Amino acid sequence: MKIIELAGIKIGFRAEFGISCDEKMNMFSVESKEEECDFVFDVKCGDFPQATDKKLVYQDPKVCVYEGKNVRLSYYRHPAREWEFCVMEKERRVWIYVLPRYKKYAENMWNLISKIELSSRLLEKQTLILHASFIIYEERAILFTGPSGIGKSTQAELWEKNMNSEIINGDRVLMRKKGEYLYAFGLPFSGSSGICANKEAPIRAIVILGQGDTNCVCRIAVAEAVKFLYSQVAVIRWKERDVMKTLGLLEELVIRVPVLKFTCRPEKEAVYALNDYFEKEEERRCEY
Repeated sequence: MKIIELAGIKIGFRAEFGISCDEKMNMFSVESKEEECDFVFDVKCGDFPQATDKKLVYQDPKVCVYEGKNVRLSYYRHPAREWEFCVMEKERRVWIYVLPRYKKYAENMWNLISKIELSSRLLEKQTLILHASFIIYEERAILFTGPSGIGKSTQAELWEKNMNSEIINGDRVLMRKKGEYLYAFGLPFSGSSGICANKEAPIRAIVILGQGDTNCVCRIAVAEAVKFLYSQVAVIRWKERDVMKTLGLLEELVIRVPVLKFTCRPEKEAVYALNDYFEKEEERRCEY
């Protein structure tokens, strides 16, 4: 049994062969009992279950999904190869099948994680994956989000250099309610930044970045925040139930933390401008 823990959620893989983790994944690997896991996947090497008499509900070059009475079959492959994996879900149990000639791929945790619809599993536990750079400053999380290339990593690095903050992840962050607060959690996926750590902190603000000639920050309304953040979260968009649950969860989450629009330049003055905004907000709260 190999178990990883993300945002307090334990995910176990049970196999008759060894499953390897690289350095990043090992940071999230834990020793635990099977009954303590939130999800357990049985990994088997052998022939696939057949999708006979089942309805095709989704298909693309890498994934093919069929549904029948109380059963769901998802087939996975590299576009240049045949179907290599099949995930069967039946009555709350899940099996991951791999053809014997592709067993080596099932021995790698990254390949298994990519076959379990992770965003859907985490959503069951009220947890979202956001495309953002995650830093901790003064024991609170600041999340920089926006389209690829907008400058998320640049702003995170400027805060690290000028404010002695810590970059926890350069590309992805988990968001989950913990007690009365919304927390940010690290996870192994870090994109091209390569930066990740297994740390958590209450979220101070989610900052939507934009490029401009001046540094300007303002808080945006809940509806606008939900609309934008939906474009940056991991969700299986052909699954209507996941979409609706994600939108509802986003609305609940953004009420709890400020979502800011920050048009800025890639310079240290941008750091000071945003920090000034935070300090003034703290002063207003203290007045009340």
